[in-house]
Amino acid sequence: MIDINVFATNSYLYLIQKILLPSIVGHHPGAEVNILFTEKGALPNIGGATHDPQFKDLMTHRMAHYLRVLKKNKGKKVLFLDGDIIIFRPFLHDLEERLDNYDILHQGGGILAFNSNEHTIKLFEDFVHQCIATKPEDRPPGFPEFELQAAFKEYYDSSLVSLLPEQYGYLCEDPYMYHAMNSGNTMPEKMVILTWAEQIAIKLRNVKPTESERFKRFKKNKENILFGCGYVKYNDLDDPSKGLNYFGFDSYKTETFVDLDIIKNHTDHLYFCFESSWDNEEGIEKEDKIVYFADMQKAGFPIFVTQEAAPFF
Repeated sequence: MIDINVFATNSYLYLIQKILLPSIVGHHPGAEVNILFTEKGALPNIGGATHDPQFKDLMTHRMAHYLRVLKKNKGKKVLFLDGDIIIFRPFLHDLEERLDNYDILHQGGGILAFNSNEHTIKLFEDFVHQCIATKPEDRPPGFPEFELQAAFKEYYDSSLVSLLPEQYGYLCEDPYMYHAMNSGNTMPEKMVILTWAEQIAIKLRNVKPTESERFKRFKKNKENILFGCGYVKYNDLDDPSKGLNYFGFDSYKTETFVDLDIIKNHTDHLYFCFESSWDNEEGIEKEDKIVYFADMQKAGFPIFVTQEAAPFF
């Protein structure tokens, strides 16, 4: 059985407990998930702030955690997941079979699977030492994500390293899981994205994208994602797109919007705005682009779209 690990800070624990863990256990009853909890860098809005020095430090700290887990589980198969992920269907058997042929499987830094052995441990030891030795002022945006990808290319046998298919992390015809990348900085924003990613995944089980007008551009962009845009207060009850301060809230700087209860008790009705990559590709005319407005004060975050002719499905 593969050893499952999730790195968590204070701000992500709620998301992990409400979405990730139930989705894992729902598809793999009895599965044990190790929460690698740290209070280091636990600012409520740090998630996704890849340019922030504290975020870079937190990600370096995460890699040190991973090294300890690999050493502890030498001789075993190990999986590391980010906290902003939702599982759609059983995947462990597929992943374990893939690890029979590879030492390292990855989909960015958010989904990592290893055969823990002397080679992978040595790789991670060198990588973590490199991260720690890099001065904060010399760490580029996204650190150490790109450095990790570079380290994989230096593995002693490149044939034992592979990128996981898009079923791991993206929206496609039959995904195993979705990773809420580029989906805002706060826990409520991630909640919205993961909630609606699940609805899309359910829909895609019954509708082939190539035969659906709604998803006619879906397959042009293989890395199909949902991405957050910000918040808006309503002005017109029938049309949140006419809201006050449209996209006016910078969630990275606005700690008020970290807690869902605070949002629901807010005196002004709030919507979280998000888009889909396949509706907003380069070359699509502005009038054809679609923005979704998730109602943050109602269960399930029901949505409103900017174009009545193009409903979510």
